[in-house]
Amino acid sequence: MILPLMSMERPLWSQEPFNSPEWQSIDFPSNPPERKGQTNVWYKTLLPQGQWTDPVLYIYSVDLLVQVYFDGNKIYEFGQFDETGRGAFAGWPWHSIKLPEGFQGKPIYFRIFSDYSDIGLWGEVKVMEKPDLILFILSSSLKERIIFAFCVLIGILAFIFSLFQSHKQTYLYLTLFSFASAGMIIGESQASQLIYNAPMLWRYLAATSYFTLPIAISGLLYYWLANTSPAFRMLKWIRNVHIVFLVVALGLSLTEIIRLAHFYPVFDALFVLTLISMLVLIVPQHTKLDTTQKLIVCAYAVYSVFLLIDMAVAHGLIAWWRFPVSVGALLFSMTLVVISIVHFNQTQKALVDLTLSLEQKVIERTEKIQRYALREKERARLLALENKKMRALEQLVEQLHKCTELQEALQLLFKRLPALLKPLPATVRFNSVRDRMLPSTLTPQSILSFSIKVDDATDKSYVCAVIEIDESPLIHDDTINAISLFISRAADRIGITLSSIKLQEELQQLSYEDALTGLKNRRFFDELLKRESMVALRQGTPLSLLICDIDHFKQFNDRFGHEAGDMALKTLAECLLTHFRETDISCRYGGEEFVVVMPAASNEHAVRRAQQLILDVEKTPIEYLGQSIGTITLSIGIATWPETVDSPSLLLKHADTALYQAKQKGRNRVEHEICL
Repeated sequence: MILPLMSMERPLWSQEPFNSPEWQSIDFPSNPPERKGQTNVWYKTLLPQGQWTDPVLYIYSVDLLVQVYFDGNKIYEFGQFDETGRGAFAGWPWHSIKLPEGFQGKPIYFRIFSDYSDIGLWGEVKVMEKPDLILFILSSSLKERIIFAFCVLIGILAFIFSLFQSHKQTYLYLTLFSFASAGMIIGESQASQLIYNAPMLWRYLAATSYFTLPIAISGLLYYWLANTSPAFRMLKWIRNVHIVFLVVALGLSLTEIIRLAHFYPVFDALFVLTLISMLVLIVPQHTKLDTTQKLIVCAYAVYSVFLLIDMAVAHGLIAWWRFPVSVGALLFSMTLVVISIVHFNQTQKALVDLTLSLEQKVIERTEKIQRYALREKERARLLALENKKMRALEQLVEQLHKCTELQEALQLLFKRLPALLKPLPATVRFNSVRDRMLPSTLTPQSILSFSIKVDDATDKSYVCAVIEIDESPLIHDDTINAISLFISRAADRIGITLSSIKLQEELQQLSYEDALTGLKNRRFFDELLKRESMVALRQGTPLSLLICDIDHFKQFNDRFGHEAGDMALKTLAECLLTHFRETDISCRYGGEEFVVVMPAASNEHAVRRAQQLILDVEKTPIEYLGQSIGTITLSIGIATWPETVDSPSLLLKHADTALYQAKQKGRNRVEHEICL
């Protein structure tokens, strides 16, 4: 491995020979000599010879960001370099770098940024087949995954014990410690990257868990020993210091004020001080601990040794190797297992004593239970029937949702609802009059009644059906309550579904506005033209119709994009709203076509307004993304009753013909066809 002098500048790829004086040879691509606080470095090395099918370059970790270049091209990047060659901490994942064909024997370059205590590649660096790499990751992290699962299991068991034991806080702290150990193991396991490739997520999980370990153990020791000596109250102070550190570290790193990586050296130093402090406090007073507490303290001491060795490896005090820190967590968890077994045996003995006292109570209650047996059997049968009916209700509601009209839904309900209620003691009465409420009086045989109501957009409601429960001497009060609850829920579900269909039907009828331009749409125009035509015939007043079409709109869309085309449509809509009278109605007819209905407007007036509209639109720039992209032109066809057509019903046809003539004659003009 060869590195250059520290620099943010990109080296000259053509610089040869390979061992140029500009580069320095080193044994390991991490923490080069003469760093002197610099944060950027380049490494290069020759890739090995060999035959590979799907080769990748595997790197255990990088401090902190890296770019990889081959033949002058960037083939990999982790993290985001800014213009100054720096970047935000992005986690410590392992890296799998795809190598191009013909890489054998050629140099590869690494650009590194790190303001951390270490800089460069860290751990294993090797060329491998990609499938072999996946198997290598899975096999090397198998032990960690097993220990992670074991720690989670121990944490769950400790939490369960906390629910039943008098020393609840002891087990809660042990639960926290076990879960923290599990989080640290899985967060730093290479297999986690295969589960979900989110380096910072796993790094935050590992860091949070790592920073939580001393909180759990100092809190546990404080709970045990605070009453034996005032000196042990210092443990509470230690716990609180680590809590503050955890909150500050996570807060400052999440807000990107200080990078998460920078908190590790600080925590490691604090962790060492914590271990020394607890050692000084515990050793002289160890006789005050019971056997269980001594086992836990000893297990934590062993675990701490593992953590210290791993810490020494991480800071380069010991040569890098895959130190099994998870084994320490396993030993601690095994200690908890032993303790749990002892407590379990004690609990079992207590349960035996308790069982003897309960047997007498069980005998006393046996007769009472037998009296309820038949009723419970009936209730179970009813619950099974209710589950079956609930599935049938869901199927009915699903079929109702497929109906597009309320009448169709009511017909389906008329067919399916009676079958849904059988064999429950219930009858259904349907209401055939939709504008009146169905009387709520009960039949002589009915004891309860439920209405299925349909609400419309005006908050008015009507009853479409009434479900009545018939009186029966074979059912008990609790059975009636269960039946009532099911039918009440069924009535509400069906009513809500029918109301939704009704509202959709009404909204469909009331939808007259074009979402893009804010003008009225074609549906509104069709009804408007019919209405204005009848008014014009009845009052004998003229009626003019304009059809506007944007010239070469497809070319405009192809040139500037559909979003720019939408801005052109909006701009034309604004021109139409400001150009015509308040009595003139502008509508979007479809695509790039717009229509204007002009009641009581002569052909001359309509032509004059159309010509002015063409001039105004041609002068109005289209604004898109903060800049003008040009203007558009219009072709307009006009028809007027009774001047140019002999029937108002022919206005649309002849206006469209006039529009076609305008396009044939060169566009950007007004045409009005005279057919009389």
